[in-house]
Amino acid sequence: MFDLSMESILAKTQRQEFEAGREYYRSGRIKSVQFNQQRRSFTSVVFDSKPHTQRMKFDAAGNLTEAECSCPVGNDGWGLCRHMVTVLLLIQEKDSKGFFRELHFRQAAKDIFNFFSDRQIALKSAVVLEPVFELSRATGIDNALLPSLKFRIGQERLYIVKDIKKLLFHMENNMDLNYGKRFTYSPSRHEFKGKDLELAEMLKELYETEKLIEGLGRGRMDASIFSDGRVYLTDRYLKRFFEIYENTPFRGIILGNENEGLTIKKQDMPVSFLLTNDGPDLVLNIEFEGAMLPLTADGEYFCFQGVIHRISKQQSEYLKPFYMAMMYQKGRKLRFIEEDKQRFVSEILPFAEKAGSLIISEQVQSTIQKLPLSAEVYLDRDGSDITADVRFMYGDNMINPFLPVIRSSSTAQKLLIREIKNEEAILDILGMADFKVKEGRIHLTGDDNIYDFVFRLVPLLQDYAIVYYSESLRNMKLKQSLSFSAKFRLNNDTNLLEFSFGAEGIDPSELAEIFASIRKKKKYYQLRNGSFINLEANELIKANDFMEKLEVDTSEIGKEFIELPRFRAAYLDQSIRETGIHNVERDMLFKELVRNIKEPEDMSFRLPDGLRGSLRDYQKFGFKWLKTLKYYEMGGILADDMGLGKTLQILALLLSDKQENGAFPSLVIVPSSLVFNWCAEIEKFAPGLKYVAVTGNKENRRKLIESIPQCDVVITSYPLIRRDIDLYRPYTFRYCILDEAQHIKNGASRNARSAKLINARTRFALTGTPIENNLYELWSIFDFVLPGYLYSYRRFEEKYVRPASGEDGGDLLADLNKQIRPFVLRRLKKDVLRELPEKMENTMTAELTDEQKKIYMAYLSDIRGEIKQEIEASGFERSRIRILAALTRLRQLCCHPSLFVEDYHGGSGKLQMLEEIIQESVSGGHRILLFSQFTAMLQIVRKRLDELEIPYLYLDGATPVSERGFLVNSFNEGAGKIFLISLKAGGTGLNLTGADTVIHYDPWWNPAVEDQATDRSYRIGQKKSVYVIKLVTRGTIEEKILALQDKKRSLIDAVIQPGETLLSKMTPEEIQSLFD
Repeated sequence: MFDLSMESILAKTQRQEFEAGREYYRSGRIKSVQFNQQRRSFTSVVFDSKPHTQRMKFDAAGNLTEAECSCPVGNDGWGLCRHMVTVLLLIQEKDSKGFFRELHFRQAAKDIFNFFSDRQIALKSAVVLEPVFELSRATGIDNALLPSLKFRIGQERLYIVKDIKKLLFHMENNMDLNYGKRFTYSPSRHEFKGKDLELAEMLKELYETEKLIEGLGRGRMDASIFSDGRVYLTDRYLKRFFEIYENTPFRGIILGNENEGLTIKKQDMPVSFLLTNDGPDLVLNIEFEGAMLPLTADGEYFCFQGVIHRISKQQSEYLKPFYMAMMYQKGRKLRFIEEDKQRFVSEILPFAEKAGSLIISEQVQSTIQKLPLSAEVYLDRDGSDITADVRFMYGDNMINPFLPVIRSSSTAQKLLIREIKNEEAILDILGMADFKVKEGRIHLTGDDNIYDFVFRLVPLLQDYAIVYYSESLRNMKLKQSLSFSAKFRLNNDTNLLEFSFGAEGIDPSELAEIFASIRKKKKYYQLRNGSFINLEANELIKANDFMEKLEVDTSEIGKEFIELPRFRAAYLDQSIRETGIHNVERDMLFKELVRNIKEPEDMSFRLPDGLRGSLRDYQKFGFKWLKTLKYYEMGGILADDMGLGKTLQILALLLSDKQENGAFPSLVIVPSSLVFNWCAEIEKFAPGLKYVAVTGNKENRRKLIESIPQCDVVITSYPLIRRDIDLYRPYTFRYCILDEAQHIKNGASRNARSAKLINARTRFALTGTPIENNLYELWSIFDFVLPGYLYSYRRFEEKYVRPASGEDGGDLLADLNKQIRPFVLRRLKKDVLRELPEKMENTMTAELTDEQKKIYMAYLSDIRGEIKQEIEASGFERSRIRILAALTRLRQLCCHPSLFVEDYHGGSGKLQMLEEIIQESVSGGHRILLFSQFTAMLQIVRKRLDELEIPYLYLDGATPVSERGFLVNSFNEGAGKIFLISLKAGGTGLNLTGADTVIHYDPWWNPAVEDQATDRSYRIGQKKSVYVIKLVTRGTIEEKILALQDKKRSLIDAVIQPGETLLSKMTPEEIQSLFD
C-alpha cells in the first residue's frame, strides 16, 4: 500500500537524523498515530524532550508526497527529521504485515490508535458535543451577518467549551483536557457518536485549515476563525452544519434572541407581491411578516420567523434580486415610473410570480395583457451577405427586438407581459452567428459565418421560431459526406509505389483545392456547381490525416498516380484501412510486399548449412524477417532484449547470403569492448565466414582494410570507424550492421555521420534500447537503416517531437509506433518465455586495453620464470601458495590493474564492457546481481554506478548479519537496480528472485560456486527467465580457467565439494599451462 523501504527513507534523510529516528523507533518514542484512510494521511506525536507533531501524506501509488514536523529540523529543507523517520519505520513495518489493507474505512483512525496504544484500553464511553448556533452582526460599516457555533461538552453535565482550538489540539494529540471536578475529556477513553461525531469531524477540518494558514503565515496571524469561545463559519461549513442538524432541533441565538428549539425546514418562505398603481407609477409591494435574514450568499438559507428555511432553487434564484433591491431602498416598496413600466412588466414581473405569490390590483390588471409568443425569422440574400428580419408576435403586437417601438393593430395600448427567456434564446443563437444590426435588420457577412449559420445554427433556431427562406437561399445544398476510393500498385521498373486517390462525384481537379481548404482549417468548400462540402465531416478529416501522414503535397492530389518510396507500403496500407475507405484496389505485387513484410514467417527462406547451434523459433522468425527486408532492399532495427541472440540471427543471415549469392564483404561496427566477442561468436557459430577484426595502429588497420575484398565479415569499432572512414569509402558492402546502435543516437555525432557514409546495399541496427532519452535518437537510427523513412530531421521534429508533449501526444506516438513497426523487431524475454530455457548462460569476451595489456604481459613474463624456479627448488606441493598468489595477481590485472598496481590511472576493457551491459539491461527494465571475488573490484564498480546515478545495494563479508535480511528483502521489493555482492559473502544462502540477470565479473576456479551464486536468483519463486553472463578477457588466464572448467565440469560436479578450489584438483601440467 505504501512505497516505503529502509533505502527510500534513508535517501530522503541525513544519516545522523536517520540513525536517531531508528533508535527512537526501537525505544518506543511514538505516543500516538492517527491514520485518515480516505486522505491517505497520518498525524502522529513523537516524544523526545517534548512532544512533536508530524503530518505525512501519501498519493494513490503509495509515494510520500508531503511531510512536516513541528520540530526545528522538520521544515528546514534538508530532508526528513528523526521524528518523521520514526513514524515512517512504524508505517513500513505495519504495512509489510498487511495491517492497512485490513482496516475498515470508518474505524481506520480508531483502530490504528488502539493498535499502538501502550496500555489496555476499555470500551470507550460516549461524550456529548452540543452546538449553540449564533447569528450576530459585525461591528463595521456593512453590519454583515456573522454565523458562528459555540459548544458545550460532557456526559451527565455539560460544560462550556471556552477554547475550541485547545480542545481540538488535545483531541489531535491524544491528550486529556480537564473541564471540572467531575469531567475530564480523554480521547483515549471517550468518543463522539452520531451527529456529535459528524460535528467533531467538521471541527477537525476547520482546525486543519487554520493550522495550514498559520503555517503559511509562519505563525503571524491577525485573525482566527476560532475566537471568544466560538468558531465562525463560511457558507460551506454553515451549510454542512445545517445538513447535519436538518431534522434535529438545536439551540440558537439570533441577533441576541435565544431559541432553545431552532429547527430547519425545507420550505419556501411565504412571500407575497402586490402590484398597485400610484398615479402614473406602478408600485410593487413585497409583503412578509417579521425579519428576513439571509444566512448564505447564494440565498439558499434564510432565518425567517424563528425558523431556518432551506428554500427551493426557484425561490432562491428569483427572490434574491428583490431582496437586494429592498436592502438598497431600505423598504419593501419598489416604484417604477412611466418610462420604466413596460420594461418592468415585460422583464421583471414574471419573476415575481416565481419568487412568491403575485396579486395584481384590478386597476393595474386592466392595463396589462399576457399573450403567447410566436417568433418569426425571415432570411434573404443581399449580394454576398445574408439578412434576417426578426419578429416577436404577441397576438396583434409585433416587436422588432432591434427597434424600440412595439407595433400593434389595436387602438388600446396595454402593457405586455413578454416571454423574455424565449426571446433571449433566439437572440443568443443569432448572436452566435455574429450578425450586425443595421436599420432594424441584421446582416451577416463572410463565407465561413454564412455557412456556419445556415447549416449549423438555423436548425437550432427552428426550435424557437418559424424560419422563412428566400428563393436564393433555398438553392444552398450541403454534401455531408464523400465516398472515397484508392488504388495501389508496385512498379518494378521504377522500384516505386504508385498510389491514386479519388472521391465519387468530385472532379479530380478539385480534390487538391478541397484538401488545401481542410489544411487551412476551413469549415466548408463550395464546389463549382454551387453546392457545399462539409469539411468537418469525419470521412474528410480522416482522409486528410492519411494524406498528411504520407507527406503528400496538396498539389499532387488529383494526379493519376502519386509516386512514393516502396518502404511506405505497409504503413500506407494499414493507415488507409483505418480511414474506412472500402473501395481499395491493390495489385498482386503490392499485396505480396505488404504480406511478406508483415508475415515473414511464411517466406521460404532456408537456414544456411554449416550454422552451428540450433535456432529457437523466435530466432528463426528473426532470420526470416531480416531476409525479407533484404529481399526488398530495406533495412531495419533488430531490437530484441539482451540475451535473445541478436548476434546469432545476424550470423545466420550473413552465412545464408554467402551460400546463396557468393562471397561479398559485410561490415559490422561495434563498441570497442565487443570486437573480439564478435570474433569469438563467428568462430563458435559460423566458422564458414572469413572475418577480419580491424584493430591496432593506423598502419596495421590500413593493411587490414586492404584485405576487405577477401573477407566475408569486417569487424571494427565506433572510435576506429571515425578515424578510418576515408579508407572505407572505396568499398561497397553487402550489409552494414551496427551493434549497440545507440552509439549513433546523436545524429550530429561523428559516430553517426561516419556510419551513414558507409556504402552498403542493406543496413541493419542491433540495439535493445532504440530510444534511451528522446525521439531524436530513434530518428538517427532510422536515418541509418532507412534514410528518409522518418523524413528529414526538421520535419520529424515538427511532426512528432514537438507535438508529443501536447494533448495529442498519445495519438502521435501511437502513429509513430505504427509507422516504424514493420521495420523494428523487438522481443522481450517474457514474450518468448515458453521457448527459452529457465536459465540462459553466455560468455562475453572483452579485450584488454593497451596499457592494461602491457602490464599483464610484463607481469606474466616475470612470474612465469619465478614459478618455474620455485617448483624446481621446492617441489610442486610446497609451491601451491606461491602459485595461487601469482594466479590471483593475473586475475586481478584482468579485472582492473588498480587492484594490484598502485597509482594506476588507466582503463579496463572488462569494466567498459560491464558498463555497456549494465546500461542496456537497466534501460530494458532488468535487475542485476553482480558477483566478484574481489571486494576492491566491487568498490570500483560502486564508484562508477554512483557517477552514472544508477541505484544499487551492496553486500560483502563486512555487512552485519542483521542487515543482510533487510538488504535482500529491500532488493526483492524493488529497491535498487543492481545488487553488488562478493562471491564469498553472498554466493550461498540468499533468495534474490527480484533479479533476472546475473553477471559473474571474474571467473572462479570452481564452477559449482558460480552456479550456487547464480541460484540466488534462479530458484523457486522466480517468475522470469534468468540470463547469466560470464565476463572474460581475451588471451588471458581467464580463458584458460574457463577451458579447464569445461574440461573438468563433470569431475567437479562429482568430486569437488563446496569450499574446495579447482586449483587443489589440478595436475602440475595443468597449472603450468596457465602460465603459458
